[in-house]
Amino acid sequence: MNERIYKDIEKLLRETRRKLEKAWSIETGSNLTKETMKGRPASFGQCGTTCALLLPILKEMFPREFFSIASGVIYSLKERRSLGGSHVWLVWYNGSPRDAMIMDITADQFDEISEPVIFDNVRSLGDNRGLVYSAGFMFSKNPSERAEKWAEILRKRVSA
Repeated sequence: MNERIYKDIEKLLRETRRKLEKAWSIETGSNLTKETMKGRPASFGQCGTTCALLLPILKEMFPREFFSIASGVIYSLKERRSLGGSHVWLVWYNGSPRDAMIMDITADQFDEISEPVIFDNVRSLGDNRGLVYSAGFMFSKNPSERAEKWAEILRKRVSA
């Protein structure tokens, strides 16, 4: 893995997270209401929109790298259960599948994860954190017009 690219991607993820915390809202998330948002972090329900926003940025900034959107669930090996419902995150393929990097800047929407940004390889997440990101679907482009529409709202808010 190229250490410089790794650091640049990590910086982008953390900076984007900071900016999006102010831009996320009920209208940019998936099936959100004031009731479902009560007591939840700003990232709750924002995973699909956030990935739709980030994927083209990553592809433009790092054209020689391969990124995709993944949709599935996160399992806790310690608790032997999934952490919640369906989730969406990004994957950076930089070698073997076990070395693929999980990029999740809405991870803290789950009670069991306190980190706002997860940027780690599949092997380390399982071995060191007891987390398995299990994808049911992978997309190399944004999978829905709805997510793209919400991502456009976020783009405008972040650039304003």
